[in-house]
Amino acid sequence: MNILFTYPTVFNPIIGGVERVTDLLANEFARRGHNITYANHIRPAVMPELPFRTVFFPSDDYKSSINHSFYRDFLNESDIDIVINQCGAHGDSILYNNVSSTKAKVISVLHLSPSMNLNNYWSKLATLKNDTFKEHVKRIGRLVLFQKLKRDYKNRLKGHYRWLFVNTDKICLLSNRVRSELAELAGDNYDASKVVTINNPIVIPNQPSSKPEREKIILWVGRFDLEYKRPDLCLKIWKRISKTLPDWQLIMVGDGKDLNYIKGKARGLERITFTGYADPEPYYDRAKILILTSQSEGWGMVLTEAMSHGVVPMAFDSFLAVRDIINDETRLVTPFDTEEYSRKILSLAQSPETYANALRDMTGVLDKFSLSRTVDKWENTFSSLVK
Repeated sequence: MNILFTYPTVFNPIIGGVERVTDLLANEFARRGHNITYANHIRPAVMPELPFRTVFFPSDDYKSSINHSFYRDFLNESDIDIVINQCGAHGDSILYNNVSSTKAKVISVLHLSPSMNLNNYWSKLATLKNDTFKEHVKRIGRLVLFQKLKRDYKNRLKGHYRWLFVNTDKICLLSNRVRSELAELAGDNYDASKVVTINNPIVIPNQPSSKPEREKIILWVGRFDLEYKRPDLCLKIWKRISKTLPDWQLIMVGDGKDLNYIKGKARGLERITFTGYADPEPYYDRAKILILTSQSEGWGMVLTEAMSHGVVPMAFDSFLAVRDIINDETRLVTPFDTEEYSRKILSLAQSPETYANALRDMTGVLDKFSLSRTVDKWENTFSSLVK
């Protein structure tokens, strides 16, 4: 089949989870004989080397009529069978789902929980985006207007998902646990026959015959985004535990709009390394513990990536799919209790028995979410759409 992946920015696998998932799936689809193309509407300053042809829309405005005309012509000329819209939860779907007058079928993937940050909306509004006086005043205003802002946000989500059910062939969720959220938000437009659940895959790398000793590293991997990823909470946790673990270090892998703010907040804290954009695999191979501090996730790709490299992950119990990946209460933390998180990290770091038990618990999850099983589910979905 001719398969098109769409997303605002290029599918550079070292940038983020959606990009890495797309890279894994696209390469496996190609290995199984499918033809793969990428399409984006925002051009990068420097184009990375990618394994598949990348097509750019004429304008970086997804609402542009020029883009819509270009898109339909491209779908017909390239004989596209399946469009995998990798930002189904967002407004860009207006462009990527507009396949009228073509034979293409659209699968809209929700890489976040359908409710997004709705369940943790108070924490979202209370998070300072910087340390300016203006931002402190704006935070007071957000909290005063909390009920109205939350109601408006929920109504926007409802409007989007009701539109999405009318304007897509399938909606792909990453976990069955979030189906009820989607049903509530979509209301009367919810159509269970359009919903499919396909988890993000795990790839277990080839292990060397003699593996080096794990270093005393706590790892954080992600986009420096205070709204969703909450790297500021990672610093609060490290501040609590760093003196108790004097021979450990914290490595934070990633980049993003809030990196400089986080670096400023980290001044005075010892043994922290910021890598910027980097391939996380070498760090997975060295670290003992990975911590996820996100406010909300659709899946939590870094959790399964870490596990595939033998790193024990921890996370806030802040999104439903996390319990598909971590089923051990010693590694799940009440949102967003940094004191509890600190206690549980210390238990892992200081108790060989607790750490060994966590390693054992990871085995079943790795088998369940293998790349091969995940792509089988995708191909079954393709077959159901293209007869």
